[in-house]
Amino acid sequence: MKPPKTFEVGNRLYSLVLESNPDSPEGQKVWGYLEPTELQLVLDADMQPGHMAEILVHELLHAIFNDYPLNVRPLGPSDVEEFYAGVGARGLVKLFNRNLRLYSWWRYLMSA
Repeated sequence: MKPPKTFEVGNRLYSLVLESNPDSPEGQKVWGYLEPTELQLVLDADMQPGHMAEILVHELLHAIFNDYPLNVRPLGPSDVEEFYAGVGARGLVKLFNRNLRLYSWWRYLMSA
């Protein structure tokens, strides 16, 4: 299954790019990265599907946290975990609901 070329997070339209052995904007070899100013999510095309699915979710969370303000100061450690879990969960549900092709591709990666 081919990945979608684009996906939405909030009001931003990102490009999804698969490239072999990518370098981050800082010049480091990485499995994936989010470039928020270019609205681009880059993944290493040579990863195994399960690993790619994990890195995809990791980078999607960066996109969600880029879109939702995280400058709230929770009261304690358990509040911090709940705050981030809540933002991450709401963001992922909304992201996958608005981007069914991206969700289908992620499920395909998980089953490969």
